Order: sequence, then C-alpha cells, then structure tokens
Amino acid sequence: PFRGALAPLFAAHIGKTPRPPSQVDPTVPEVLDAIVLRCLEKLPERRFQTGGELCAAMQELPEYRPLRSFNPR
Repeated sequence: PFRGALAPLFAAHIGKTPRPPSQVDPTVPEVLDAIVLRCLEKLPERRFQTGGELCAAMQELPEYRPLRSFNPR
C-alpha cells in the first residue's frame, strides 16, 4: 500500500496507516474499508484474531456470498 524509496517506505510501513481502499476505488463499501484496514493494523492484537472473526465481519458486506466449500490444497 506504500510506494517510494526504501527508507521512507520502511518508515511509512511502521508509522503510517494505509489509505482505505475506497480512496482508490470509491465504489468500495465502508464495511470493506474497515475490514481491510483492520487486517493491516500495526498491532497484532488489533487485527482479527481468527479466521472466524474475519468471516463474521465479511458477512456484513453488501455483496457477501458464502462459500459452499473451500479446500486450500
């Protein structure tokens, strides 16, 4: 989410919050902004702690469609 030379890039990664996706694409819903930014939180305890928490948040999306099955292998 950040661009530029390495030193400022590392400083941005450590100290700056990325722009919400809706600033890149205004059609992105607010709830997706919140989900993405929470996934990118600097402090681990502020991120989703489980896949279940993330899945529950995703269900709030206007376009949410549950997966019928998922096999990562």
